[in-house]
Amino acid sequence: MRSRQMDCDSPESFDERILGSGDFVDSLRQEETLRPRIHAPVELSELVKHVSEKFQVEAEKVKRPSKTRHLAEARGVVCYLAVRQLGYRGAEVGKELHRGPTGVSIAVRRGEKSIVNYRDIESWVLANR
Repeated sequence: MRSRQMDCDSPESFDERILGSGDFVDSLRQEETLRPRIHAPVELSELVKHVSEKFQVEAEKVKRPSKTRHLAEARGVVCYLAVRQLGYRGAEVGKELHRGPTGVSIAVRRGEKSIVNYRDIESWVLANR
């Protein structure tokens, strides 16, 4: 059984097409026959690039540690879209953005609040799924 603390720090895998827990989604992704149907069609690097263009910053700056509000907001939007809309695991997103699970979890929550100002980015992601 996973601890409550672990649940707060690690965003669960998510795929709106699948009814079940994050662990269940992860187990389905491991199935060889299902992997091509469940894998997110938008690559993380492509998502970072697109969000960076919308925020008018370099993609590498979004990936580097920085507490600059504009960069943190861009990172939050990337994390929110990757985890909640595209179904990436927090660990995958963390690896791309050089963040730990807690950092990704915080960024997902920040991105969830920020996405209301960037519906065009969310529309782009949903159209390319």
